[in-house]
Amino acid sequence: MTGLVVLTSDREAAVECALETGAEVSVITAPRYRHLYEHRCPVLEVPALSQVDAVSDAVRALAAKGRADVLLAATEKSIPVAGFVRSIIDIPGLGASDAIAFTSKSAMKQRWKDAGISTAEFRSCATVVEIARAAEEIGYPVVIKPTFGAGGYGTRCVSSRTELDDPHSRAWLTELTAKVGATVERYIPVTTEFHCDSVIREGRVVFSAVSQYFDPLLAIEGRATVGSFVLPIGDERERRVRELNDRAVIALGLRNGVTHCECFDTPQGLVAGEAACRPGGGGVKDTLFGARGVDIWREFLHAEMRTGPRPRARPAADLYGWMFFSAPQHLLAEVRALSSVIAIRPDAPGSATAVIVMRTADEDSMRSVHATIAGVHERWSNDG
Repeated sequence: MTGLVVLTSDREAAVECALETGAEVSVITAPRYRHLYEHRCPVLEVPALSQVDAVSDAVRALAAKGRADVLLAATEKSIPVAGFVRSIIDIPGLGASDAIAFTSKSAMKQRWKDAGISTAEFRSCATVVEIARAAEEIGYPVVIKPTFGAGGYGTRCVSSRTELDDPHSRAWLTELTAKVGATVERYIPVTTEFHCDSVIREGRVVFSAVSQYFDPLLAIEGRATVGSFVLPIGDERERRVRELNDRAVIALGLRNGVTHCECFDTPQGLVAGEAACRPGGGGVKDTLFGARGVDIWREFLHAEMRTGPRPRARPAADLYGWMFFSAPQHLLAEVRALSSVIAIRPDAPGSATAVIVMRTADEDSMRSVHATIAGVHERWSNDG
């Protein structure tokens, strides 16, 4: 029987799908998440999934019992650690170098640059002085982000040296460089932002679905109604993004797994933004299943374990979308009453942020229901 080790925090879907495979499943997680899994399978605690030594020791202990044939990294922070552990213990899958390419924004963009894939000009920086120098070389405005990290957390656009030298900015940059380093990028005006979610088997993209964000993420920093909708197959936007995505994710070295890749449409054309070798968060799994009939977490397990058939998409006639809703629970009754809303669930166990899943006949209707729900949130924000 295959020994399957899952590195996860609150990504319960990873463990649920793992248990369905019939493998001997073990979970490695931080103490605060133990209660989510200990009634389902053996759990080993580590102080944090980002600690290579602790995770390596836990995997070695499982390997000694024949329970570590496959190592699944279900969270962004666990991906580079899993890569190092696979390389050290000789477990098949994404090794250290390619894992870094999927998690270090600087390494990622360097691979894309080497492969001739359009992406923003960038510099990798370890100190605040280097950040200031990079910004001057690239030219303001610039986008500054943590070299390691997911979901756009800690990413800001800085428009001038004066803004960079502001005490609040200096404090943020000092903390950033002390923790994970920074990547400074040329600011590119984004007209539309997309994400493409793919399944890769034996080094080939065998499934892709393109979604468009309602608004570019950097333009709505701080707004709690982020979301996207899946584009129909054959749409010109879908075709163009899928072509760029397929080149971008293969250039990063993944042979078996899933990817979530951000792409930007700009006045100069399509540009690759960032990519991750894990399922997308938010309502991505819900909309992919509704729009294409593909369970991205199950495909993640099948690809990592090299089992099961390749995914077969079943395109739906309707459009599927999702959005976050960070407002008091009593307002969800107003949202739930909308005919286009087909599901509401917490973003994570105990989270106050809800994921709202929507189904409409066309894009105009999808944008309309998103605007309506965003209006409910804005009304509450203004009242507060």
